[in-house]
Amino acid sequence: MSLHTAVVRGNRPLMPGVFLLELEAPELAQSGRPGQFVLVRCGEEGSWDPLLRRPLALHRLIRELGRVELLVRVVGRGTAWLALRRPGDRLDLFGPLGQGFALKRNTRNLLLVAGGMGIAPLVAMAEEGLGRGCAVVLALGARSREDLYPASLLSPPVEVHLATEDGTAGRTGPVTVLLADPEPGLLPWADQVMACGPRPMLAEVAAMVRAGRMRLPAGFAQVSLEERMACGIGACLGCVIPTRKGYRRVCRDGPVFDLREVF
Repeated sequence: MSLHTAVVRGNRPLMPGVFLLELEAPELAQSGRPGQFVLVRCGEEGSWDPLLRRPLALHRLIRELGRVELLVRVVGRGTAWLALRRPGDRLDLFGPLGQGFALKRNTRNLLLVAGGMGIAPLVAMAEEGLGRGCAVVLALGARSREDLYPASLLSPPVEVHLATEDGTAGRTGPVTVLLADPEPGLLPWADQVMACGPRPMLAEVAAMVRAGRMRLPAGFAQVSLEERMACGIGACLGCVIPTRKGYRRVCRDGPVFDLREVF
């Protein structure tokens, strides 16, 4: 982990209240891994307001261009400040931080499950899976059509299945309805499952994985947890959660955990 000065190359809205930030950060683009995150300072140079950096998942790693992309939802003063950044602006980043996803060498069928902003760390994982010869399927859910991540931004080989809670696109219901459907048979097909989204969604994914598998080997299902963070390095203990291995720090021991540890 280290400090990086990143140059903004692009900033555009994708969904209501959500924008895509493209940054030139060559060292971070090379060292980052899918599932890891950075802490972004959200304030003018010389100002400590807001005091705390904001944790953001590495959304896409464009290593050949030395660029990274961050998917940002405006939820407060810090992210609102980020939404106003323009090409040429500079940002102070700290990272990469945390534990990322672990793709097994023998995995051929990779299933990704994203609920809402849970898509943030999974695009980089999809691209790594494709680069390693995997067939990649993304089950993508949101509240409505306008809240869905644009499928046009995904690499064409990724097979996308959609669900919206109001039925305006894809299947009606939460993203987990796609896992329950026997027609595509996504869970039996998968060699590995990686998921991110609200905690209730992840708990339901865990229950479905356990119900559909006679054996649940280590690393088969991995989940990225969304948690409030302050220091990002495990010192403040502000993101501690109970697990089957005792209390763990999401920022340092995660944010990616084996599903068996936390559900």
